[in-house]
Amino acid sequence: PPPMPGLVGSLSSPEAHPLQPRRGETPAEAAARVFDTLATTAADLARRRADTARHLPFGVRDADALLAGGIATGEVCEIVGAGGLGSSIATELCLVAVAQCVGSSDAHAVYLDTSLGFRATRLYELLRERFPAQPREALKARLESQVRVLHAHGLVPLTEAVDGVASELAVAAASGVGWAAKLKLLIVDSAFAPLHAERIEVPGSLAGAQMARLQHALRPLAYPGELAALATTVPIPPPRAAPEPP
Repeated sequence: PPPMPGLVGSLSSPEAHPLQPRRGETPAEAAARVFDTLATTAADLARRRADTARHLPFGVRDADALLAGGIATGEVCEIVGAGGLGSSIATELCLVAVAQCVGSSDAHAVYLDTSLGFRATRLYELLRERFPAQPREALKARLESQVRVLHAHGLVPLTEAVDGVASELAVAAASGVGWAAKLKLLIVDSAFAPLHAERIEVPGSLAGAQMARLQHALRPLAYPGELAALATTVPIPPPRAAPEPP
């Protein structure tokens, strides 16, 4: 996150340097004064976040109520489910979020599909259900121009895809043009599938390091602007052992 307001300016301005000692001041008093000058409270941070927070609604009453309005921009929202009990539900929520995002505005969405769960036909059905007043050709045009899907079957392709999105966002921020200038939603479905594919449980596997890199990349990607990131993490249950012979 960015430095607290006033921190950089106060340290770089000699005439207002808060670390300058004052006559008759003990080291403890100086430390307390500097801390009070530079520190902020959790309540202040919460108020600042409330003033700037935006949400992308799912359009599902219970989900939006649970998340105080939807997926928060500038954050990474994670859908977690028990192994084998919810991967299809998590993917459905991702598709619902994309449909609501692109159907209600000219916003763009990127869907990073690691588990072969993305279904364009289902996304089109959701658009028709949610926006029946819009002509079918208009909804198909939204799928064509506002939704980009990348199939990343593995941690390395997934992290490379995230890096590619970051590069597109940087170009858009500098030029103000391009599809990434309107990017509002990034989906990673699922963050766990590449771990399973690369067998993270095997000693010496680099999957853990790649996953840490992915986690570190997603938050800064969302934080600077009004991009919301939604990731699913639904473990794949291990195969059942064969029954023992009688």
